[in-house]
Formats: sequence, structure tokens, C-alpha cells
Amino acid sequence: AGIVDEQVNASGLRQHLTRIAQRPLWIRQVGRAIDSEEELLQLATMHARTNDVRTEWVTRHEISDRRVIVALSKRGMPIRSGNAGEIETYLDMGYYDGARELPNVLMAARTGHYDLPEGTGWLLGNRWIGPPGTYVEHDSRAKSQLTAGFVAEGDEEEWKRVFRDVTSKNPIARWLSFSAFASFLLRVVKHRSLILHHHSRSGAGKTALMKLAMSAIGVAFRNGLFHVEHAERMNQATLMTDRLLTALDLGLIAPSER
Repeated sequence: AGIVDEQVNASGLRQHLTRIAQRPLWIRQVGRAIDSEEELLQLATMHARTNDVRTEWVTRHEISDRRVIVALSKRGMPIRSGNAGEIETYLDMGYYDGARELPNVLMAARTGHYDLPEGTGWLLGNRWIGPPGTYVEHDSRAKSQLTAGFVAEGDEEEWKRVFRDVTSKNPIARWLSFSAFASFLLRVVKHRSLILHHHSRSGAGKTALMKLAMSAIGVAFRNGLFHVEHAERMNQATLMTDRLLTALDLGLIAPSER
């Protein structure tokens, strides 16, 4: 990484490249956090031993203060106190000179419903479902473990067959299972969250039915972990909206309204 100094001498304009970092450092793409309206930059550098490219999303604030810039060294950037001032100038010049040419990304930390100028969409873990030509990606800065279960896995037709078979048994199964789909539409129809209390004797199939309902939004159980169930715990539920909240022997969940 370096800064080009323009100097004028007797022979005319001459450019001189000053090296300011031990490894290449550049702005790979720019972005905007929908939830916080922060301007973001994705910095890229090359690992000192392997030359593998590693990236890190940062805010405009983080590259606008040399005291904050130094802290990026903990995240693998080739920055130290001795070159923080030059790095600040270099990234500021790079942003304003290249922002219009760089790829622009929309990012979001919250799973759920989003209104874009092009229309309504939903971010489900790392998957964006929205109008053609739009894309929103999960904000990696959130470092959330809640996206592990929000993936499509297995045979879709087989899942539909099982879902139809179970929901055809009785009204309770239908009501609880289809509530998973209704949860995505609550904000669209401007309706508050609802609570379904399913109680029955032990061994009546409460857990199996809950897992089936939750499978509509992802993999409920994998490698010994209840991915979706754990995502619904009280101290994490505020990250979620427009979703089916379930609790299995976890006590009352009361997510704040957003």
C-alpha cells in the first residue's frame, strides 16, 4: 500500500510512490448497513505467510480516526501506530476516488422483513428473498451464531410430502405448522406478534410438531445442536423479527417489539 505524492520540478510534474504498509491493503467494495445506516468499506489485505487474501468490513468512522485505525491490526490489517496517519490518508483518498466504481453492497444484521425502493424482501440467515435485481447480505460484523440453522437442506419435495402429511392429521397440527409461514407476513399486514401456547401430556408429540414448524425456516437440528431453537432464546430474540418464536422448556420468551 502506498500514497502517490505529486511534485513539480524543473522538468514538470513527477509522481513518487511512498510505501506505507508492509503488505498490500486496498478497499475491495463499499456497502451500507440498512439497520444502522452506516457507511461501510471492505478492506482487503494479503496474509504475511500465505499470501491468502483476507477481508474485513469496517465503518467510515473506523478509518477516520488514526487511534481507531490502529485497532484494526488485531483483525489482521497491516497497520501499526507508526503508519496509522498515512493509512488514514490513504484510505480516505481511496474511498473518495473510487467509491463510485467499487461494488456496492447492502448489508443487514437482522433476520426478517425489509422494505427496499424496489419492493419488499426477506433476509433469512444468509439467504435473501426479494425483488429481481436486489440483494441484501448478512452483516458479518454481527458475528451471529444464529444463522447456522437458517439454510435449505435435504430434498424439498420430501419435506413438502411430510409437511402435508402431518398438517392433514388435525387442526392443531395445521395451525401450529402454518404459523411459521404467517410469521413472515406480520409486518406486511401491520399486525403484532402472536403467541401460540401448545400444551399437552408428555409424549404427545409437542417437540416433534415444534421441530416440523421450525423446519419451515431452516434446519432445526443438526450435529447435536438445536440451531433454530437456540436462536430463539430471550437474550437473542431481539435480533429477530417477523419470525415464529418457539420455546421448549425454556420459559417465557418476550421479545421486544420493533
